[in-house]
Amino acid sequence: MKDLTSHGHLTLLAVVASTVADPDSVPLQKQTLCEQYQDLAQATDRGPLGGRTFHNHLAELSMLGILDRTKQNEGRAGGIYYEYEVDVPLDAALSTLENLHMSDELDLDSLRENARENGLL
Repeated sequence: MKDLTSHGHLTLLAVVASTVADPDSVPLQKQTLCEQYQDLAQATDRGPLGGRTFHNHLAELSMLGILDRTKQNEGRAGGIYYEYEVDVPLDAALSTLENLHMSDELDLDSLRENARENGLL
């Protein structure tokens, strides 16, 4: 996980932060994650990626076994979409994110504490 690009790490952080904020909403759809990612990119002074590139980062994290991606088919009314959730121990993902150069720009200590309070660690 430590070898991801900065936007790959922000994508992972978006999934982790969304999971911690609302564990009952897991698995998460791309749109929810994209909004979280854009907020994180702006908070760390990085230009957010477009939707397609963000989707590619989610697919890469899934291919690496970091995220679990499930295809959903709601038929004509809802269409086909993917849902994502963290597929590694949350503690391992948080530890990796805490050791990054951008971790000083984010409050990962409170994220870890919230995860602990929600029984995710």
